[in-house]
Amino acid sequence: MQNNFDLSGKLCLSILKTNLFNYPLLIQIAVIVSILAVIAIFFTLTYIIYNRTKRQSDQRKTYEAENQILEELNDHLLMYDSIEEMPENELQETVKKLNEFKNRSVIFQNVLVRLLIYFKHNLTGNITRLITATYFNLKLNEITLSKLKSVFWFTKAQGLKELQDINDYNSADTIQPLLVNKNLDVRVEAYAALLKLQTNSSFNFLKNEEEELSNWHQILLFDAITKSEHAVVPNFAFLLLNNIFLYDKIKQQ
Repeated sequence: MQNNFDLSGKLCLSILKTNLFNYPLLIQIAVIVSILAVIAIFFTLTYIIYNRTKRQSDQRKTYEAENQILEELNDHLLMYDSIEEMPENELQETVKKLNEFKNRSVIFQNVLVRLLIYFKHNLTGNITRLITATYFNLKLNEITLSKLKSVFWFTKAQGLKELQDINDYNSADTIQPLLVNKNLDVRVEAYAALLKLQTNSSFNFLKNEEEELSNWHQILLFDAITKSEHAVVPNFAFLLLNNIFLYDKIKQQ
């Protein structure tokens, strides 16, 4: 049997040599390029089909996760205005169920984070405290903080936005390194996060930022300032004078 395979291999090789290498060099190159092109097209189509199938599967799983989590939230958590009104055993069971959702998959984690932040951002009253307590009790803040370490700038920006919406006041130290990120959008989200989280150095970006902020970036920062309940506005005249002094010094050089 092994001899038959060896013979077949030698036969195919001899045919390939006879059919290809007897032609001029340009034709040989053209054939090789054509074969490589067919292989590239095959892998490209396979990749496209795989991505499309995976995207549809993820959308279906996301829809299912949303329905299950929303049902749990509507039937238990969102029925009460505060933790005090919610029976302790029901609170424990609800947190346990939501924790099971969180441990199922990354899709459930992302949906859970998104829904809790959505309700926290759009509801008012004591219910927001209940949502915030649930968010931290489930340690979803760790998922949000992990986004700040992503290699993708948009994932970092998303994590910073989530920190603002959930008011994670303990995340200021984690945000600090992103103030010097190469991506301007990430830096602006970091500025806005520190403004909303009311740190003492929130306005230092006025001295350190070298790029011009677009109108959209300025709107984001203005929104952060107006939504910060206890933001301490610095002496802008001092900052502006410092910037003018630095500009004149650079100009003289």
